[in-house]
Amino acid sequence: MFDLDYDTKYLSVVIEFKYDSKSSKNIPNEVREAFLGIYPPKHPKGRGSPILRDLNNLCNPNEEVLYPIYFSLIKKPVKIDLPGEREYKLKNTAVGTIILYEYIGLLEDYKDCCLKIAEFLEKKSEKPKWYSEITSIKLIIGYDLKDVAK
Repeated sequence: MFDLDYDTKYLSVVIEFKYDSKSSKNIPNEVREAFLGIYPPKHPKGRGSPILRDLNNLCNPNEEVLYPIYFSLIKKPVKIDLPGEREYKLKNTAVGTIILYEYIGLLEDYKDCCLKIAEFLEKKSEKPKWYSEITSIKLIIGYDLKDVAK
């Protein structure tokens, strides 16, 4: 059995979405802005509801307990037919994203916070229009191994 020495707790959110370079080309950027709490330059006071703020309010309305520390796109090679040619071209297309958050709240609230976040992310109602393009969301929780003792 492992005991937790406590320090660093992480939440990883893995998001997969439908991406089309014509109809949904802004999806990767919308996901980045919403999940990292970034407002677009055109709307510095905020437009819509950044998901990071909502996640922090779920866990602790009085203070921020989730900090994004890593963001990356998941890319996959896709065949693109070239007009008038028999050959095709491979292009790396964004099909998802991984966001790593650090949780700095109390250890006893960690599990409850993770359950609330998972429930919140599964609900598609009252979310921005682009949220419907998301096909899968996985929440992975963990600790830094240096904080786990035998």
